[in-house]
Amino acid sequence: VGKKIAEASNGMELELNAAGKPVDKKGVPLKQNEDGTWSQESNAKKIEISVSDTGKKVATLVKGRQRKEIPCNEQGVPLDKIGVPMVLLEGCTDFWVSTTPKEKRLDIMLEQGKITEEAKSKRIEKGKTR
Repeated sequence: VGKKIAEASNGMELELNAAGKPVDKKGVPLKQNEDGTWSQESNAKKIEISVSDTGKKVATLVKGRQRKEIPCNEQGVPLDKIGVPMVLLEGCTDFWVSTTPKEKRLDIMLEQGKITEEAKSKRIEKGKTR
C-alpha cells in the first residue's frame, strides 16, 4: 500500500493515515496551525487495547517508552481522567482523544481531590500561553 503524502508549507512531507489525515513519523495525528505549519494533535493519546487472560479488555497508554494501564469500559473504550469515554481519532486505530473540555476535566479532578486549585489555574494558564 503506497502511503499518501501531504506537503506542509515548509516543504516537509507528511504521511496520511487511512482517513487522509496527516500524521508524523510515529503515526501521531497532526493538526494544521493558522500559519500553515503542522503540529501534533496535543490531545491525542496513543492507547493500545488488548484483552487480558481473564477476557477483560485492558487499555494501555503508550507515552514514549512508558506504558501505563488506564481504565476502559466494557466495550474496550478508554476513559479519560474523569471517566468519560474517549473517541478514536478519524482514520487511526490507536490514537484517542478526550471529548471533555480541559477546564471541565480540571474542575472534576479538583472536586475529586486529584489536583489543587493552584495546580488547576497553572494548567489553564499553561494551556492558554501555548
